[in-house]
Amino acid sequence: MVVAVAQTLIAFIELVVTHIPILWGYGRYADGTEVKLANPLLGPEIVRTQGTMGHPIVLSTLLVIAVLIIIDGGTIRTRWIKYPIFGLLAFGLLISGTRSAFVALAIAVVFSSVLHVNARDRWRNLITVLAVSGTLLIFDFGIRQIWADLVGSGSYTNRAAAISALPGLFNLNISRLLLGSGFGSENDLFQAGYLQQNGFRIVDNQLVTTIATNGLFGFVILIALITVGIAKGNSLFGSALVAMGVMMFSFDYLRWPAIAFLFFILVALGAGSTRSDLGRDARPHAGSSNKKNADLVLAREGYVA
Repeated sequence: MVVAVAQTLIAFIELVVTHIPILWGYGRYADGTEVKLANPLLGPEIVRTQGTMGHPIVLSTLLVIAVLIIIDGGTIRTRWIKYPIFGLLAFGLLISGTRSAFVALAIAVVFSSVLHVNARDRWRNLITVLAVSGTLLIFDFGIRQIWADLVGSGSYTNRAAAISALPGLFNLNISRLLLGSGFGSENDLFQAGYLQQNGFRIVDNQLVTTIATNGLFGFVILIALITVGIAKGNSLFGSALVAMGVMMFSFDYLRWPAIAFLFFILVALGAGSTRSDLGRDARPHAGSSNKKNADLVLAREGYVA
């Protein structure tokens, strides 16, 4: 949370004062040109911010996890602290200009609100989600235009090309197919024609990158880690891993140390937690023989009279 807030403040300074990343500057292509990305949410004249994270998507991934921590309610409970931080982080997501982050956040919130609540709330929340979705489909509110702009953008076409290139990886010899071509081998695979051939040599899909570099064995291990973390994790760890799973379709973020570290920490915490003592369904009976322990659990989860 501290890092996310600090990064948002740095990104704000980048937006209104320096107009370039404060510490590292922009990345550069081989010909010396800078990598400046226009913000699709705020207009082409606004450049996407990245703080000191190196890329707007890396920043937004961090912010999505921080927003989910706020929504979960177990870490920061004081309203006069919670709401300003929530607004600040939401602003950080906006100036990062990462559309996939908002999609990941929405899916994670729906996942948590439907699966990690008691039966009565689960049905109520599900009906609410369906009602909101139906309203958006009927009245549009400009969503169709946003979708059309997204599908027509280079960001979408490159990611679609990555998925389309996936069958080509199955033409690799059996050892490379099963074990991968090795970390950092993407450029060789681009040159050999196994990955998208649109001139942009970034895969932008962690799942495709995993199959290419770590093979089918690595892919199975990655999916198993996410699945176990979601299945065993409480509402926070489960929703956070759902969000990171969605983000895998838009960015190969495990090449970035900070996000790789965050991902594996969430997997470990999710796999090591149990819903019986951490989940929102944990509501010990007030008449329990061990009332002190029951009250501690209730207080930790925010169930106060």
